[in-house]
Amino acid sequence: LKLLIDAAKNGHRVTLRARNWTLPAGPPIRIDHLDLDGQMTGKEHLRLDRINGRLYSGKIKGKGGLKWKNGWSLKLGGKISGVELEPLLATLDIQALAGRLSTTGETQLSARQASHLFRRPAINCEFLVLDGAIYEMDLQKAAQNISDDYVTGGETPFEQLSGRLDLEKGMLIASDLQLHSKNFEAKGKLEVDPSDNLKGIIDAGLGKFSALVAIPIRVSGTTREPRLRPIKATLAGAAAG
Repeated sequence: LKLLIDAAKNGHRVTLRARNWTLPAGPPIRIDHLDLDGQMTGKEHLRLDRINGRLYSGKIKGKGGLKWKNGWSLKLGGKISGVELEPLLATLDIQALAGRLSTTGETQLSARQASHLFRRPAINCEFLVLDGAIYEMDLQKAAQNISDDYVTGGETPFEQLSGRLDLEKGMLIASDLQLHSKNFEAKGKLEVDPSDNLKGIIDAGLGKFSALVAIPIRVSGTTREPRLRPIKATLAGAAAG
């Protein structure tokens, strides 16, 4: 890690170069390559004009700003492309999703101390995950279940998963979800509260998705043990059929 601060007009220029570096605060995210250029404007603000990096086989590119008056605040905006989710999420002790992530959006971190910045981020972004799987959640099995029992465990492989992610004060909302695979499609919305409880409805179907074959599945439980079950009206219709 190299950090250079040079005198410049209206402040100081800041240059950071990092190679094979692990974040010193928050989750131990490993960064292969990071180039950051910015400008200090006053004594309590750093404008980040250019952020280029590589991590977990993917790239990050963006800009932002850092403030440290009355606490610390870091705001970032930009693009992520081709990042392998499974090893990245492992640094957060999460084993829920695999695939290559691309996203465009904003992240804001605030804390009284710099070392606490990554504890409760605020994230708003559109995302796309390619060639991956959702772990501990078998949507195809749940769509074929006509009993009143919950379906737990398993996984849902996919070719493409897209949607919008909003994380505020520990509450995560994944909306406009669209999952596509060769013989299975699904769409819906999920919510995760600060205690990791799951809530949502996923419409799932075999083959090409249509309203005629869609099975509404209620999602409950927790992120570590999701529970899936078709809603009761669907079960009644299946029994009648």
